[in-house]
Amino acid sequence: MEHEESSGPEFRRLVEVAKLDHDERRIEFTATAEERQALAKRFDILAIEDLSGEAFVRAIGGGGAQARVTFTSTVVQASVVTLEPVTARIDEAFEVDFLPVAESVATRSFEEEDVDPAAAEPPGEVIDGWFDLGGMVAEYLALSMDQYPRGAGEEFGEYRDAEDGEPAKQEGPLGALKHWRSRA
Repeated sequence: MEHEESSGPEFRRLVEVAKLDHDERRIEFTATAEERQALAKRFDILAIEDLSGEAFVRAIGGGGAQARVTFTSTVVQASVVTLEPVTARIDEAFEVDFLPVAESVATRSFEEEDVDPAAAEPPGEVIDGWFDLGGMVAEYLALSMDQYPRGAGEEFGEYRDAEDGEPAKQEGPLGALKHWRSRA
């Protein structure tokens, strides 16, 4: 039922829909050191120390599948303040449907009024009878990481003008641009 493939995306766990029935089946997964290293490179972070979890998958009508997934990971990112390593633990859970490409939201054309921003995530795709559970986990991992990681107690300091060494006045996010032309 599950098939690992080394070429293609960094963390691939293919599942064959034809081998599923309407009862949930448990699938455990753990990323290898090579997969974690490739994902860290893709996400431009220092390291992914671990990535593992489980999914409960079942067939749904029309050649699709549904997955309930939980995973944990430890990621190491550079602090946006000091560039020192910051380690974070991620515990996530999500549910997603995988639909044949012809039925996938991603392949349909929508008018702007057809899109419901409060609707559930678009489904994953079933291609040639298989869906990539690992690829979906990697996407959720990327979305779960802190976009501006900082160590405990780290804060941004005052902006200092390079010319006079004095702290700049806080005039809002674009205040520093007010006198930009006069310095040029």
